[in-house]
Amino acid sequence: AVRDGFLERLRAARPELAVRIRPGTSAELARAVARRELDLAFVHGGSDDPGLTVRRVDTRPAAVVVGHGRGFDDRTEVRLEELAELPYVSIRYDAAPAVYRATGELLARHGVHRRIELDTHNPGDLTHVVAAGEAFTLVGLGSGATHKAFVGEPVHVLPVTGAQVRLGTDAVWRGDRAADPGDVVGVLAA
Repeated sequence: AVRDGFLERLRAARPELAVRIRPGTSAELARAVARRELDLAFVHGGSDDPGLTVRRVDTRPAAVVVGHGRGFDDRTEVRLEELAELPYVSIRYDAAPAVYRATGELLARHGVHRRIELDTHNPGDLTHVVAAGEAFTLVGLGSGATHKAFVGEPVHVLPVTGAQVRLGTDAVWRGDRAADPGDVVGVLAA
């Protein structure tokens, strides 16, 4: 939704611009912006780089994904404490360090201490571990690349109750960019 909404506004404001979409992890994309390889990136967890400007553009609820047969088959929501016996699985933490740091702290506060970190940046790889019932993970509720990876898999996507679990999307760009209402950053700012 963030990508599509931004591209629609950008194309209306500057139809002559050739937009190139570059997928990558949040950390990779923020570094590419800092190196002037990208004008703007949408990331999770912002950036600690003082040369980058970060603006929150979207916040959505997150949900738990757990495999069939793990005791949640007829549930419509879940408390994080109920997952303490299952490990949390993620892609490599360096994909979005701030997100995984905050997620680890949140889960620990709710009694979830076991982790599995896959040696990949591909969110689709999470499906094998979760669908097999070996772990649970978190996804955007109803949207996002990781959520889409689970479509058609034998899993349950359950809203979280008893805790605020949200996924933020931030726009990052170089702070030294001149303010130009006709470039990608200017369109975002507007």
